[in-house]
Amino acid sequence: LTAGTAYYWRVNAITQCGSSGYSSAFSFTTTSCITYASTNVPIQIPAPGTGTYTSTLNVAAAGTINDLNVIDLVGTHNATGNLIFTLQSPLGTVVTLMSQECGNQNDFDIDFDDEAASATIPCPPTNGNAYQPAGLLSAFDGEDPNGTWTLSIQDVSNPNGGQLNGWSLEICTDPISGCTEPDVPVLSSSPSNTCDGGSATITIIGNLNDA
Repeated sequence: LTAGTAYYWRVNAITQCGSSGYSSAFSFTTTSCITYASTNVPIQIPAPGTGTYTSTLNVAAAGTINDLNVIDLVGTHNATGNLIFTLQSPLGTVVTLMSQECGNQNDFDIDFDDEAASATIPCPPTNGNAYQPAGLLSAFDGEDPNGTWTLSIQDVSNPNGGQLNGWSLEICTDPISGCTEPDVPVLSSSPSNTCDGGSATITIIGNLNDA
């Protein structure tokens, strides 16, 4: 199935005596996943000095988040053990991605995904693979992705420095629904066997909001 696409379906009953007309149409929409790359880079992490340095990413999307991953978080630094990475949503939810990992190891090139196989970050964190973050990215689930996202890097110690070169978000959303999704209908006939010339009552049980 194609992401972000509405699909429609309907049913009819077929017996040894014939077939019924089709029911009203039902629909569902598949999840859409889109990657957004920040253009607010590079960002300097100066040395000497301590502080918090931010980069933003503007997302224009509709729906509600059902999964979010941080990808292509890439930069340089002389001691990644001095750095704390956090992500803030447009609604103000903050999740810690990585906190003071790998001591005096240099640089970073890493992804974060709640469903990644491991939470053990390699040192140096430069293999470009996905790892579970320090916090849960699922904290963003159910939020509206539209607006400005902020990646913050806190440098807690002198005298090392570096640069944030890039970062992206992969955001999967459910579409905005105007009503409750329909159930799979249950059809019954009374009597159960009716041939030409006879009559029967067809009953459909289910939530037909999209019919």
